[in-house]
Amino acid sequence: MIFAGDSGGGLYMKANIKWFIKGIVSSSLLTDEGMCDVESYSIFTDVAKFSNWIAKEMDIETDMTCKFVLEEGTKYTCWPEELVIQQPNVKISVMFGFHLSQHNNNDVKEFFVRYQKTSHLPHGIPELFPNLRSYFAHKTNLKHIQRSDFSGFQFLTNIEIAYNELGNIPGDTFYDVPGLKKLLLQDNQILSFDVDLFIKSPNLEIFYAYRNQIEYLDGRLFRKNFNLEEIHMDYNQFKIIDLDLFTPLRKLRLVNFRHNTCISEHFPNSKDFESFKAIIATSCSI
Repeated sequence: MIFAGDSGGGLYMKANIKWFIKGIVSSSLLTDEGMCDVESYSIFTDVAKFSNWIAKEMDIETDMTCKFVLEEGTKYTCWPEELVIQQPNVKISVMFGFHLSQHNNNDVKEFFVRYQKTSHLPHGIPELFPNLRSYFAHKTNLKHIQRSDFSGFQFLTNIEIAYNELGNIPGDTFYDVPGLKKLLLQDNQILSFDVDLFIKSPNLEIFYAYRNQIEYLDGRLFRKNFNLEEIHMDYNQFKIIDLDLFTPLRKLRLVNFRHNTCISEHFPNSKDFESFKAIIATSCSI
């Protein structure tokens, strides 16, 4: 049975006493006036195959309450309160909260989610706080991040997603943050990094990923990060480290690989760089 509407309809099939949607009915052509031609339509089946895409394209709206604080006298910060987001693509459409004297949304430089119930990050933050510099998410049961979480920020330079439950990070997650200078991903459940994760982060200077479960560092990981100065990846489970990792990093001044499986060293505190690489070549090669 087909049910049609002004902008679309559904193809339903009955099994016993229940009706199940098996497809979507939509106009195939437009009239000369640019309206849907109700005399021409197509039936699209296998809707379930597109469920992930449909969910990705559709935002669900919610509200958020901010507690505004002036951190260290200069960093105007929004601390969300009682924020609950348990699915992707939830957009903050309405914000509540009282600004401090002579401040407004344009003054907010930091967004700090902590101790909330957010398995996913909210959308709509760039529209609320267009001048944001730093985005933090601590101890908030976060399990997933995606590219759209960080799209639209004009001035974002610092992202800190720590003390959460992140496992896999999609390779394009930070592609829309070219100004990213400091990235902290410590205390998660990350097993590996996509080799293209940082190719759109030419300004990255400081990287933290300690206390994860990473076993292998691919030599291509930092191939576009010529400004990288610090790598903090202690308390992982390194078994193999490709020495090509360091080839493009001419500004590197600190590497902390302490408390790993094949190595427990810190450059420059315990070893000069050549001695540091020699240990990797001996103990962490294939």
